[in-house]
Order: sequence, then C-alpha cells, then structure tokens
Amino acid sequence: MPTTTHWTAPPWLQALPDQLPSWVDERPQVPWNLVGLLRSWSQHPKSMDFLDPESPNFSWKALQTRMYQELLDGVVELSPTRPQRILDAACGVGRFLVPLVNDGHEVVGIDACRPSLEAAERHLVGLSQESGKGSATLIWGDVEELVVPYDLVPDESFDVVLAMELLCYLADPASVARSLAKRLRPGGCMVVSVEAWPGALLTDLHAAKTVGMERCLEERVLAVPLDRWVHPFDAQELASILQGAGLEVLSIRGTHYLPDGPMMDLIDPNRVGTPDYDNEVLRLEAALRQEPETAQLARAWLAVARAPETNP
Repeated sequence: MPTTTHWTAPPWLQALPDQLPSWVDERPQVPWNLVGLLRSWSQHPKSMDFLDPESPNFSWKALQTRMYQELLDGVVELSPTRPQRILDAACGVGRFLVPLVNDGHEVVGIDACRPSLEAAERHLVGLSQESGKGSATLIWGDVEELVVPYDLVPDESFDVVLAMELLCYLADPASVARSLAKRLRPGGCMVVSVEAWPGALLTDLHAAKTVGMERCLEERVLAVPLDRWVHPFDAQELASILQGAGLEVLSIRGTHYLPDGPMMDLIDPNRVGTPDYDNEVLRLEAALRQEPETAQLARAWLAVARAPETNP
C-alpha cells in the first residue's frame, strides 16, 4: 500500500509539549488540546491507538465510527467505480483514512499530533496486499496554515474533504472552513463533525465548571487549561460557517447521544462490540435523533456540504 509521510511540522509544533508557543495566551485552543493529547499518548498509548484490536477503546470507537458512517449519505463510495481523491484534515490514527485507502481511494491526511500520525502510518503498513489499490500521503502539520511540502493540497483538487472533530477546537474555525472548502473540486463535498451545543455541555460539566458557568454560557467555551479547549456549535452556527465558506449545506444531523454523549449511562460498556448490541445502540441513536425533544441533545453534529458545480 503506497504511503508517504512528511514530518515537516512548524517549529512551534515540534517544540510541544516541552515549550508552548509565544502566542498561546491569545490562542490557547490548539496548544492546549495538543498538550492534552500528547499527555494521553504518553500515559495511555494503548487507549489512544483505538484502531488496534488490543486497545481497550477498540470496540467503543468502532461503534462511534459506525455512527458517523451511517450518516454520510454515500458521500464516499465504499467500493468505488472511480477512486476519489480525499483530504482528511485532522486524520488522527486513521479511523477514516485507513479504510478509505483500503477501499482504493487516494487520501491525503494531515494531523498536528505526531503520535496519532505515527499510529496511522503503522495501520497503513498493516493493510493487506490484496486490498484495494489506494494510496496515502501523511503530513505532520497545522490545518490552520496549510503550508505543506510539495503543494500536496492545492485548490480544487479533492473530491471530498473530511474535517471530523476539528473546527470546534480551533481559534478561527470559519477561516479554516474557507481554506478547506477551496480544496474541493466543483461539486465536491465536505464532511464536518463538531461538538454540539448543548449536548457537549451536559457531557463535560467538569470543563464548564473549570472555565466558569457564566463564561461557558456566554461564550460557549468548555476548557481545562493545558488539557482541552472546545467551542461547541449549535446547528445554525455550523450551517453559517459552512455557508460562509461558499458551500451548500445538504444535511446537519445529531449523533453521539449515547456513546460519550449525555445519555451515556444507558450504555452497557461490557456489551459494546457485540454485533446485536451495537445494532441496538444504533437503532436507539436513530430514535433519539428523530424525537424532537431529544434531537437537540446530541454530543456532536455531522454536516455534509457541497461546493458549487462551477465557480462564480
């Protein structure tokens, strides 16, 4: 499986976690989240690499990935007649990237967390030679500044852009959404997931308490210094950001009501990974999404948006 990796991150990113960038007081979002991730990788590497079947999070994250995949509306073909060129921004350990390459797509993945990218590289190496003839290019870099080697992410060059669990962790999500949208070919689709308001608040009361409830409610900020920072979006805010990037919003739907969501106590973690039980959870997720009283309590929104067929 052809894989190329570029370890050319900006100096501030290479210096983490030992040294914070000089601008961290003005823009703590990315550095705080990365320091938290790097600490978790150092302390709990098996949990973090959840694509490893030996990981304690393997079944849990596999269920969540299925929840996302069921809402993708065929945006990415699983058995493509024509391989698609896909940009996976914040690709992490490769939860979407690895199966897409396995299905024969050409995928460029960029992530700011080096241990996550190293895990993605390991999983790509482990793909069977009999699998699809896809390819992967991995980049250790910053999605807020898509200055990467060899012009690997030129404008209008991707059929699909994935921005999963990304925009809500950035200082200027609207700017990044515009930058990513420029990479889409006419008619191409962007798939975005973000933490949702108010479901994320109900799920992470510790961060709300840490930042202060008044600020949390006023600014919609959930934060723990040098651990995590998130700005949950309501559905209208997410739609506005995508429309501001020049995209037509096709759908925004709630997900993660149960796993890692406000109704997580309904889950029996010991049964997750059992096919019948996972199917039961997915059916309940769909029911919660359809019920008006519970639909707005999603932990995350998944949006699909499309670039114009022709440039204005």
